[in-house]
Amino acid sequence: VGGGYLLGAITNAAVFLRDDDQTNYPSLFSDFFETDTSASWTKRVGALNAVDDSYAVFNYDYKSINPETGGDNILPSPFSTNFPPRGLKVSFNKVFNPSGGATGDGVDAAGGVNFYANGQNFGGNYAVRFSLFMSVAASATTEHALFGINHSGTKTNWVSQTADPQGQSRGGDGIFFGVVNDASTGTGPNYAVYVSTNQAAPPSTNQQRAATTLTRIFPNPPYSPAAGVAGSPGNSAFVGSAENFSWVDVEITQIGRVISLRMNNEPIFSYTNSTAFTNGTIMLGYNDQFGSSGTPEGFAVYDDVRVLRLPPSVSILATDSVAAEPGGVVNNGQIQIFLSQASPVDLTVPITVSGTAVNGTDYVSVPTSVTIPAGATFTNIAIVPLTDALAESAETVILTVGAGADYLRSAPLSATNTITDSTYVSITATDASAAEPGTNFNTGQIQIALTPVSPTSLTISYTAGGTAINGIDYATIPTSITVPAGIATTNITIGPLSDNLVEVAETVILTLQAGANYGLGSASAATNTIADTTPVRPNVSSFAFGTSSNRFLLSGGIGDNTNQFVLESSPVVNGPYNADTTALVEFLSNGFFRITTTNLPVNTNIFYRIKR
Repeated sequence: VGGGYLLGAITNAAVFLRDDDQTNYPSLFSDFFETDTSASWTKRVGALNAVDDSYAVFNYDYKSINPETGGDNILPSPFSTNFPPRGLKVSFNKVFNPSGGATGDGVDAAGGVNFYANGQNFGGNYAVRFSLFMSVAASATTEHALFGINHSGTKTNWVSQTADPQGQSRGGDGIFFGVVNDASTGTGPNYAVYVSTNQAAPPSTNQQRAATTLTRIFPNPPYSPAAGVAGSPGNSAFVGSAENFSWVDVEITQIGRVISLRMNNEPIFSYTNSTAFTNGTIMLGYNDQFGSSGTPEGFAVYDDVRVLRLPPSVSILATDSVAAEPGGVVNNGQIQIFLSQASPVDLTVPITVSGTAVNGTDYVSVPTSVTIPAGATFTNIAIVPLTDALAESAETVILTVGAGADYLRSAPLSATNTITDSTYVSITATDASAAEPGTNFNTGQIQIALTPVSPTSLTISYTAGGTAINGIDYATIPTSITVPAGIATTNITIGPLSDNLVEVAETVILTLQAGANYGLGSASAATNTIADTTPVRPNVSSFAFGTSSNRFLLSGGIGDNTNQFVLESSPVVNGPYNADTTALVEFLSNGFFRITTTNLPVNTNIFYRIKR
């Protein structure tokens, strides 16, 4: 209040600050509609009844008196620099014509209209930015602004929420968005990402949001949807006296494979594009998804259209995500930092190193920044593990790219490499005693253990030493053994062989040999002892010689009726008494036995021993 004036009906106003953070990027295309630029755009229409029931006005003076409602003007867009401001006005299924006459067929059928920028093919990293004003018709007349990227410009992209048996909505291409002007319930596809991928189906809804999730971005007021549901960017009372800021600042970005939508500088959608539609022209349009009309009409005004070249985007990916310490399955990891497009200058990208592995201790030091040379699109960082001779669980290396002034960042921003522990091999005698065949026959066992288990099969080499001879004193064992992937232990059996000799115990010593794919543990040798079988030692008192041919087959000994003995003689004599001839023995009741032979030459000395 002050002297010399009176207060009017409106005594306050809200100011919204929009951060135009892309003004310094090179411009690829722009249209502020200050002249009739209709020749620079191609119109495409689709409808359930196959009738063009759309209208569009280029160079539309939206600041003038609004003839549709008899009301006042629409406020200038936030980026408008000319007066009166002008834009592109589009709608569908309306009987009003700005020239004063009727248009359309008077039938409300779902349909849409697209305008494509002629002769444009945008790819790589770029942004589309424009101002959008949406007018709401009668309450619950739900309509959508359409806009998209990576289109051919030869097809129509629109959505029908009613049955489309003739497939009129099929055959689109590219990625586009639908934004509701007036959400009557605040649920359903009020905001959506649509993908048109083939000729045989209508566009698919990849993501959608209800208006009720965006009440902070589009509060009521200043936005004033007829249904009164906050979260809709439409306006049902766009008169000068309202003085409401009701435009929407729209930004679509393609950074790498990620296509994002921001409205009033707030993120709405982020879509990872896995389709073939990675480049093309831009599209502005309008969609009546339900087939409706109302008074006053619903429409959209587009202004301040710009396409900007964005700098390269940096992403990071583990191209070899598993490494192993030396002494195990030898493998270095690799993490790649790559650009969406080559840069004309060198780009230095800061890196944050984290994870459970220690930089410079568990692996060769990784720098805190890398430089991607001009013209290149990637650089690799090797993760080279270092051995620490410790049995431990797997450890991780996480690299995260930081922000920079000369590039953008696009997911993924972090990459992980896992360092597996070395596989160490140890050997122990799990059954250290063996015995030759006989009363106390027993096999020995030596075990080879892997810590940790190997993800691939390992062939482990060893030598066989000791006083016992491989293949003579025990069954032949090889000089290596293969342990399958994922197996922790394997056993080697020591199987003694009979050598018919009375001898001392003998040893088998297996010693591990170093290998390229494993390390040696603290126990690298194991010993197994082979005991001789205790023979039956009969007491021999005398030999009785005579001419008798009595013969007794030696089939047992004192206290042992299972052994068989062989009689050896020296010197060798003729006849049936040659060396190693099976002898005949008589066992006596007093614990002795008698060997009976016949036809020996006179005065021949013969020495015998019992051989088991």
